[in-house]
Amino acid sequence: MAGSLGAGINAFEHGGQVGMVFEMYRFCGGFFQLLEETIEVEVEEKEFERRQNGELLEMKVSLLLGRSVS
Repeated sequence: MAGSLGAGINAFEHGGQVGMVFEMYRFCGGFFQLLEETIEVEVEEKEFERRQNGELLEMKVSLLLGRSVS
């Protein structure tokens, strides 16, 4: 009896965690899409003078993602 109750609770907790991850990606989907478009625009820029430095773009993306620059 206790084992089946434990298995049910474990399944419920795991389902909740999967749901939270799904909601996080659904909530942040627009941000990730905007970030992807920003990178594509910088990479496809034809005019060399208007292009950002690669290290500057890397720093910008890492700061937007909340990661360390190094």
